Amino acid sequence: MVVFALMAGFAGGACHCVSPVAVFFPYTAIARGALSWESIGDVLFILQYPVYALTIARARGSNWKALALLILLAFHIAAVVLALRVYQHG
Repeated sequence: MVVFALMAGFAGGACHCVSPVAVFFPYTAIARGALSWESIGDVLFILQYPVYALTIARARGSNWKALALLILLAFHIAAVVLALRVYQHG
């Protein structure tokens, strides 16, 4: 998570935008940008990747792990699209 936060920070500084944060931490971007829930956004920032890791780790068998990964990826991509739309129109 720290690596993603650093990458988003450096990329955001290079483009002077919030798009990298929205890509790496879309739930935080949605909570802060669309809903103005800063405290919840902070919690989502901290918990997003541990929840991803625990979800995949708790899945039993390689088929279930792959399915969990695909579901998490689909939710992440959908959240990224929503977060980018929030900042595009905001």
